[in-house]
Amino acid sequence: MAAREADVLLRTTKNGSNCLHIACIHGHLKFCKDALEINQSSLLAAVNSYGETPLLAAVTSGHTALASELLRCCSESGLGDVILKQDGSGCNALHHAIRCGHKDLALELIAKEPALSRAVNKDNESPMFIAMMRDFADIFEKLLAIPDSSDVGCKGFNALHAAVRSGNAGDWRASAAGFGWMGDEEDESSSRCGAVSPPPSPVSRLGCAAAAASRVSQSVP
Repeated sequence: MAAREADVLLRTTKNGSNCLHIACIHGHLKFCKDALEINQSSLLAAVNSYGETPLLAAVTSGHTALASELLRCCSESGLGDVILKQDGSGCNALHHAIRCGHKDLALELIAKEPALSRAVNKDNESPMFIAMMRDFADIFEKLLAIPDSSDVGCKGFNALHAAVRSGNAGDWRASAAGFGWMGDEEDESSSRCGAVSPPPSPVSRLGCAAAAASRVSQSVP
């Protein structure tokens, strides 16, 4: 019946969730594949009252294989805006993947849509900040390699504050130096950060903070 009446698939609950949202919450991969063969773009782009797309629902529900399949479908269909969608809390799929510890999915999201790294949620947290709070050095390095990725965190902190809190400030400095974005001496990075034009990049801001890492460790709650 669904093949003959594709509109049935677009019906929603009172919270605005369609059949794909519900299938993603419960991890029904086969149903999702079958439904997407009938009506792909409309189902993938649908947003419920929580601001969630089916992709976001799959990530937050912990169904990483399903989320990966939806990511592939969105990417192949040119639905970049769907991948970048932020929910009611301002989190996108990358925020949630990192926070929930889905490292492989997070790396896949970064590879498919680097612009996810720019988003900041309503708590002023960037994916890079959350990655350092979770001590995910490999994800941090991928984000660091994206020139316009955000480094900001809650309460005015940034990713280096998170690195210091997790005891990995030294590892961060080694990674930053490896990408060529941090000078061999702290005063050089501080000098670059002090330039009036252009505005400092996220990495430059982190470089400035690195010079004061010992003080930061005292200020992070």
